[in-house]
Amino acid sequence: PTPPNARHAPPVPPVFTRTILCCVGVTFLLHVVTYLLNTQLPLHVVGLGGSHAQIGWLFAMSTGVAMLLRPQVGGWVDRYGTRSVMLPGAGVLVVTVLALGAAASPVGVIAAMVGIGISNALLSTTGSVVVAAESPAARRGEALSLYYVAASVGVALGPAAGFGLAG
Repeated sequence: PTPPNARHAPPVPPVFTRTILCCVGVTFLLHVVTYLLNTQLPLHVVGLGGSHAQIGWLFAMSTGVAMLLRPQVGGWVDRYGTRSVMLPGAGVLVVTVLALGAAASPVGVIAAMVGIGISNALLSTTGSVVVAAESPAARRGEALSLYYVAASVGVALGPAAGFGLAG
């Protein structure tokens, strides 16, 4: 029996809410797709007659666009809300994947990589904001750690999946 004057710790709120798990899943899939494409697209560009410089432009476009947009995304989230930023990011990702399948030249593939940069900036940046906002204060670090581990696992699995497809 517990003495009547004993203090009980308040219950710890769950970290695995539906919203947080959704954001973790989205960032995982986004990173798998991005890094799978990073292994497949150089092979595709070479197959289309592209140069080594054009392969470099693939990565410069997606990374550069994402880097330039991320600071803006925070302001957009503050002004318009997370849903208004994430939904277009998901739409851009779907359209970009379809455009990559239809691209018939190295320049077309490089141009489509702008969409990967846009979707990465919109989805990944906003997802971390959602996880921070939706997680209980007592478990915020744990929730954000889970979010970033999912991104890292996606980065690790994407190339393996890409080279598996190439084989």
